[in-house]
Amino acid sequence: MTKRFHLIRDEDVSGSSGTGTVVEGVIFTDGRVAMRWLVPPCSNAFYDSISDVEQIHGHNGRTRIVFVDPCPDCGEKRTSHGPGTTVCTSCKARRGRPVPSTPLR
Repeated sequence: MTKRFHLIRDEDVSGSSGTGTVVEGVIFTDGRVAMRWLVPPCSNAFYDSISDVEQIHGHNGRTRIVFVDPCPDCGEKRTSHGPGTTVCTSCKARRGRPVPSTPLR
């Protein structure tokens, strides 16, 4: 199942993309990522993994991944949970699993 996400930039370190929602993206079932920048010059980018996106665009936690689609288990809206997340915080808590930190590296 693909997972749609946004990159939300809380602080624009480079001064080029601004703040707020700067990217729409999708993580494909094989783990590869496609992104569309929403700020001029609008462009497309492709990565081998969401970890690569984190490393390049995370700016030490100043940018967050926010998933667009609800949790497939309970329907609750997912937020930033890092790579490999398939369910929301509530489902992880009910299953007794630790919830990863939300900021990107």
